[in-house]
Amino acid sequence: MTSPTDEGLQNLTQAGSIILLYGAGVSVSAGFEPFRKQGARTQVDMSKWDWALALGSGEIAAANWLKWAANQHKEAMERVPTKFHRWLNLEKSNRIKEIFSMNVDGLETQAGLIPGIHYYPNMGSRPNILLYGDQDRQDMTDIYTAVTDVERKYKGRNKVDLFLVVGTSIPPQVYHLKTTIPHLKALAKCSIYVDPAPKRINGFDYVLEMTADDLVEALGYSDLVESNQRPA
Repeated sequence: MTSPTDEGLQNLTQAGSIILLYGAGVSVSAGFEPFRKQGARTQVDMSKWDWALALGSGEIAAANWLKWAANQHKEAMERVPTKFHRWLNLEKSNRIKEIFSMNVDGLETQAGLIPGIHYYPNMGSRPNILLYGDQDRQDMTDIYTAVTDVERKYKGRNKVDLFLVVGTSIPPQVYHLKTTIPHLKALAKCSIYVDPAPKRINGFDYVLEMTADDLVEALGYSDLVESNQRPA
């Protein structure tokens, strides 16, 4: 008898078109400090994920944002894209039609996923970054605009095969997720939620209790396992 996990993996393997949303769990796999972790080592650790600081308004916040961005770049140069990043890099011009990321940590750049670059010229789509508010930064797309554009493309008969959510606990305090996920889910024939400790699972067709890297290995990409190490 096939398990729900196997069925979910089979659906993911067979899906010809995917909308992907992924979160901080992917970067945690690369060694970044979880930004909601209780008792983070220092305030510097917390500032890596301090969106109020990173996306605030005013002259002081702008200066802080530049320091934050510089720190993120430095951190990213010391990290290595994960197996999931490398799988995503393989799929970004094939099955994955839209990418929504909650991470701006530089690993996307190393993996070839630079926000604002049109990776899908044939389909006219682009990677998208979730923003906590209506402030805009260069190379980032406001979430409301991005979701509206995606809805126009994939509603009705144009539904994608799968909506995939990876590496986020879907925290209730992140209002955008509560409104975004149902909108994107409605554009797909099937939905899968992947997280090592899933909490808000209502409405997903399949829930896979595993990390983003475990997912890639379960999909059979054994050649990506060793490539998670920095080249000599």
